[in-house]
Amino acid sequence: QKIPQIQEELHHPTNYTEISTAYFIWKEPWISVGGDTYISDVMQHFGLKNIIDHQNRYPEITLDQLQNLSPELILLSSEPYPFKEKQKEEMQKLCPNSNVQLINGEWFSWYGSRMLQAFRGLGDWRASITKK
Repeated sequence: QKIPQIQEELHHPTNYTEISTAYFIWKEPWISVGGDTYISDVMQHFGLKNIIDHQNRYPEITLDQLQNLSPELILLSSEPYPFKEKQKEEMQKLCPNSNVQLINGEWFSWYGSRMLQAFRGLGDWRASITKK
């Protein structure tokens, strides 16, 4: 019953301008997501260009590497590491030219019966994000 609804949601036309994005799931060490993950696929669907999509699985990224990559958007996931406002402020100081946001990790990583709700939430959120 939900599969046709999920497919319909995924096929809505989108006019997203691609935004270079770093997505973090862990701190100390800083862990991101490679191009072969479900999270990266979801990012791509919503116009978020994973800056490390050439790597696999869940690579460690140093803060120096992050600064050199200079993403337009940095997403700090709510799970598995529960990033909070403190980490957002730290990251914003480190990367002042990036838009740093706390994000609901369920939207990017929970699939199956939760996909419809996640994609609707992501669609609303993504519509509010623009390039600097």
